[in-house]
Amino acid sequence: MASQECGKVTLSQQANMKLNQFFNGISAGALSVLLCSCSGSKEGVSARSEESAGAVTQAAAAPAAIIASNIGSPQRLTDGDYDNGLGSVNQDGNQVVFQTNRDGKWQIYLLNLADNTQTHLVVSDANDENPVWMPDGNSVLFVSDRNGGGSEWERDIYLYDTVSGETRRMTESAGDDWYPVSSASDSYLYLSEKGDPSSPVMDRPNALYRGYMDGRAPELVIPPEADPSSPIVLDSDRVVFRNREGRLGVYTISVGTSEPLTSPDLRCGNPSYSSPNGWLAFNGSAGDGFQLYLFDLASKTSQKLETGSSEVRYPQFTPDGGAIIYSAKAGDHFQLFKIEIAR
Repeated sequence: MASQECGKVTLSQQANMKLNQFFNGISAGALSVLLCSCSGSKEGVSARSEESAGAVTQAAAAPAAIIASNIGSPQRLTDGDYDNGLGSVNQDGNQVVFQTNRDGKWQIYLLNLADNTQTHLVVSDANDENPVWMPDGNSVLFVSDRNGGGSEWERDIYLYDTVSGETRRMTESAGDDWYPVSSASDSYLYLSEKGDPSSPVMDRPNALYRGYMDGRAPELVIPPEADPSSPIVLDSDRVVFRNREGRLGVYTISVGTSEPLTSPDLRCGNPSYSSPNGWLAFNGSAGDGFQLYLFDLASKTSQKLETGSSEVRYPQFTPDGGAIIYSAKAGDHFQLFKIEIAR
């Protein structure tokens, strides 16, 4: 399949779709549509109703507002003729793990913010992606195809111990396990397509599972009927995720209901949550490329932040909520940036 240009971001062969999806700001289910139309439309794709996952209430379009009045200038953290992205900040706020394709495959590196030095953290011959710090500050969850024969559709979740240098496999299923999210000291959330491995890879829905550090069997959190993507944790009973229509919504686990947050005309990417502020940060597109947005959960208002880039991906709050680490198109490649914010 020939590559196509969609919003200045090249989408290459089908086997690399999910590998690149974070940089393209879209869910796996929407990638097949974009390969054909480059429009982001869901036309021609069978919609999966959220009704089976619970009642859905309609949300009004969130008005623009000034949420953060003190916004710093973007600070560039990485360079190079390759892509750097999906940064995750540790609890101390001084180290960022991220993925880069400088070595020919996706590999995980560590950036020390104090002196801007970089270290190849997880070294392998596989594609290792989407690193996420765990609360202990010594463990990093990541996704790898090392036991899937190099298949982008049969990845699993792994844990890397930065002290011992050991790697441990956390999930093992016939489908694709990916997008780990730190939720507690003893558990994590992740997406999986293991529910329907016989379906075509582009049609498999996601379900959200809770995995446990002690090896207990994973538990289903959000069923595949909801087809969630890009989940983040608000608290023990609420998860924000992106639905197939590109909207962010809050899913209440105890009652199985979903409430949309963002307006239908804003196609959203990956969210992050700042507990100290009660804010979401996400990349969203209203037809002007993916920009950086803040969303205040209390007032249901949003604010677009100026970054100087036409394509922003995977924003992540620092633990204190005082800054956002994100990926942005700089020339021909994505690089990591940091922007400080305050009320």
